[in-house]
Amino acid sequence: TGLTDVSARGSNFTEDNGLVGSLTSLFGSNAVNGLRFQLARRSVTLRTNDQTGPSVDIDGLLSFGRPYAGNSRHREDHSELTDTLARASGYHLYKLGITVNHVHISSSAPDAFGGIYIFPSVGDFFTGTPDTFLQTFGNPNTAFAVTNYGAFLQDHWSLTKKTTVDLGLRYD
Repeated sequence: TGLTDVSARGSNFTEDNGLVGSLTSLFGSNAVNGLRFQLARRSVTLRTNDQTGPSVDIDGLLSFGRPYAGNSRHREDHSELTDTLARASGYHLYKLGITVNHVHISSSAPDAFGGIYIFPSVGDFFTGTPDTFLQTFGNPNTAFAVTNYGAFLQDHWSLTKKTTVDLGLRYD
């Protein structure tokens, strides 16, 4: 590529926040429960120096104006809860647990909404005859969420000091 004017540059801002916690509970001398949670958010903002008008690109020589891409916002929220219970009984160690994980994403990516004029040469630029003009239309916003569930049941059976059998059932 050629020279790039300061108007065609931009900045990137990323912020991560999280809160996690756990609670471990003992039930007598043979059972323990672990409860864990997480709340987390990631926010990303891309911002160009010029946010109005179209972009102009003289092929291989110069780019200026609002960049074709680079103005967007993205936010991702995570919520997770997990609980696991383990209980020893004779030669068995039984474990069971559940987990719920929710992710919500929202974003706005109005890339190419300002349009871009592409000129193959300086002469074409001065005569105002671009080779290509591209522009996007529609709704730049999107949002969706998904929740995953999981559960398990497990038996760790010590048959002898050298032999164990693990049996289990899992769902995700």
